[in-house]
Amino acid sequence: MKREAAVCLRNARGIEYASSLESCGCFSCANWERLGISPEQALKIRTQTSDFHKAQICNRAELQVKHIELNDLLSADKPDRGCD
Repeated sequence: MKREAAVCLRNARGIEYASSLESCGCFSCANWERLGISPEQALKIRTQTSDFHKAQICNRAELQVKHIELNDLLSADKPDRGCD
């Protein structure tokens, strides 16, 4: 089987990826070629994974802020514990 030369490419977002799935350095990429996943599909998977991780970080941060706000409300001298 002929090996494809590794070429570093950059997508529109500036994310680098290797044109050879075996050379991209990603742990799961070793099986991508065997599964029939093209470099374009691999790039899309990595982009979506990155977007997911960014959103996850933002959501965690927002949750932590809300938790602090709740603690502030509950630690007030006369907290409003009404459930209306």
